[in-house]
Amino acid sequence: MIELKLANRHQLATTSTQIQIRPLHSFAEFKQVLDLRYRGYGHFATPAQALDALDMAEHSLILVAELAKRGIVGTLRLLDGRRGPIELEQFVPINPLPQLHQRSFVEATRFTIRHCRELLTVKLLLCKALWMYSLQQGHEYLVISSTQRLRAFYRMLLFEDLGAAGVYRHPTLGQSEHRTFILPVQTALERYRAVQHPLYEFMQQPQPNISLAPNNTRYN
Repeated sequence: MIELKLANRHQLATTSTQIQIRPLHSFAEFKQVLDLRYRGYGHFATPAQALDALDMAEHSLILVAELAKRGIVGTLRLLDGRRGPIELEQFVPINPLPQLHQRSFVEATRFTIRHCRELLTVKLLLCKALWMYSLQQGHEYLVISSTQRLRAFYRMLLFEDLGAAGVYRHPTLGQSEHRTFILPVQTALERYRAVQHPLYEFMQQPQPNISLAPNNTRYN
């Protein structure tokens, strides 16, 4: 397991309350999200090309991380597997995967964060919001795909690598190779406690600055 450095753990404790995690509220904010994706991924010719059909689907929820006086610095998109298709199944047959064939999962996609000194805190708060949403909705698994560069981060969070069955090349993200990771939702805290994970306290403490109630409008 990757150990969080003492300085990073101190930063997490002191800065997590300064960041608001919430659903997207307006079309103006949506344009900021597309710009974040455009700058973060580097595979889109324009911000508009960072938009896809799943952004507008009824089973999607786009979250943003907002810093006071600096605006939106991070985002990810949740797709509820019970209510509609997910991005992964465009590239990988999910029915043969025992963890996913019942569709009791939430997929996280378009995870993008602007480079800032609070980057680690933003990343962990968005992951905690993802877990909280999945727990509240009674899902069994979290699903996320990433390039090799982030493999160590998800392993640190105790996500499991699905191996060859979850490997694919993403056609709109530069044909980069992606691996698929899952986390059992209901037992995550117990697993963190059992291994004395440095994020156990962070994950189990109340987080009033995370709001998961979607706006009634659709990015108006």
